[in-house]
Amino acid sequence: MGIWVELGVFLLVFIFGAHQLVDLKREKQKREQRRAEQQKAEQPFASGTVNDTKRSE
Repeated sequence: MGIWVELGVFLLVFIFGAHQLVDLKREKQKREQRRAEQQKAEQPFASGTVNDTKRSE
């Protein structure tokens, strides 16, 4: 009977680990999507135009 308890605990830990990996992939995808949107929003300003508002020291 003890082996079934150990197997059950192992199975729970395995399921928890798999859930964490799926969650990690989902968060990575969200981060990459936000980064792409941010780059897309900044793209018109990255055309090499001079920003006269900056003070050169």
